Amino acid sequence: SYTYMGYNMSNKFFKDKNVRRALNLAVDKNEIINGVLLGFGVEATGPFLPGSWAHDPGLEPAGFNPKEAISILKGLGYSDTDRDGYLEKDGDVFEFTVLTNQGNDQRIKTAEIMQKRLKEIGVKMNIRVLEWSVLVNEFISKRNFDACIMGWALSPDPDCNDIWHSSKTGKGEFNFIRYNNPEVDRLLDEGRSVFDVEKRQKVYHRLQMI
Repeated sequence: SYTYMGYNMSNKFFKDKNVRRALNLAVDKNEIINGVLLGFGVEATGPFLPGSWAHDPGLEPAGFNPKEAISILKGLGYSDTDRDGYLEKDGDVFEFTVLTNQGNDQRIKTAEIMQKRLKEIGVKMNIRVLEWSVLVNEFISKRNFDACIMGWALSPDPDCNDIWHSSKTGKGEFNFIRYNNPEVDRLLDEGRSVFDVEKRQKVYHRLQMI
């Protein structure tokens, strides 16, 4: 399984993949692995199980580089004009709320670590912890969230069409972050339409890289 930060692609802050890349660079994943998982985890480079045939071991994790994160955001027009410690763009503070579920201390601690790291680059991340059924029915299913920290259990087969395909964004479906990438759609369709493992492997390696 993997734990992830899911950004609602309808939120203006997260539509640009470079913003998402900057946030990724600002968070020290090893700090989470060691502080929350007690060392029992690895930094993910995609949605496939490490060691499986679909996983590309040659892809390096994004790493931890807050200076680069700040540089990316500044290049996109974010700046702390009022010197309050938080970035703004077009008059709006870069602020969002992350939802996660009660009873999962690992996710709550992960959120707290991310909150601290994002504050260091000038991004204000709030945390809201909700009872599971309320989180899913009132917020996730209704797409009423900025971002969430949740997890996916991995199948032995790497087909993740239900999670990433743009046709799976409807009510009750699993692409609730509304991710939409035409090349990813094509790769997902191709990956589930061929039986040859080597051909599928090439498809999923490309998918993992994206």
